[in-house]
Amino acid sequence: MKFIIAAAFLTMANFSFAEVLTLVQDARPVDGDLTELILNRPGRSADFEVTLHKAYFDRRAGKEVNTTESIGTHMQCDLNLESNTVNEINCQVDQRPVDGALVKITIVRNKSNSLYSAKIQQQHFDRANGKDVTENNLLGSSFSLKKSK
Repeated sequence: MKFIIAAAFLTMANFSFAEVLTLVQDARPVDGDLTELILNRPGRSADFEVTLHKAYFDRRAGKEVNTTESIGTHMQCDLNLESNTVNEINCQVDQRPVDGALVKITIVRNKSNSLYSAKIQQQHFDRANGKDVTENNLLGSSFSLKKSK
């Protein structure tokens, strides 16, 4: 167990040069959407802010539509690196004790084409029905990764 914890710490230390990781899936030239999953680590914080940006052209309105939503703040992210290549990113934040949700994001690199898939899982307690609710959604399956400071 101590080895695994140390490995995760070293992984974050090796990847500390990147303050922003952006996963981009752009299918706009062919009637698709631009989807960006942005992991931002402000300052020297260990926590990440994760946002989802989408853009598309609305032909009926004749204009581009942009939306940005916060997926989570203060998210703890573990990065799995191999030869300075990100193979997997797991982020989560648990705000359930205070009427919030458990939010998990899993990003995995497809080794055959070097693209990434991203999915989100959200768990919360539905007070009206008295049940735990789990929602799983695929954010995209052909993301490319950009790192920046």
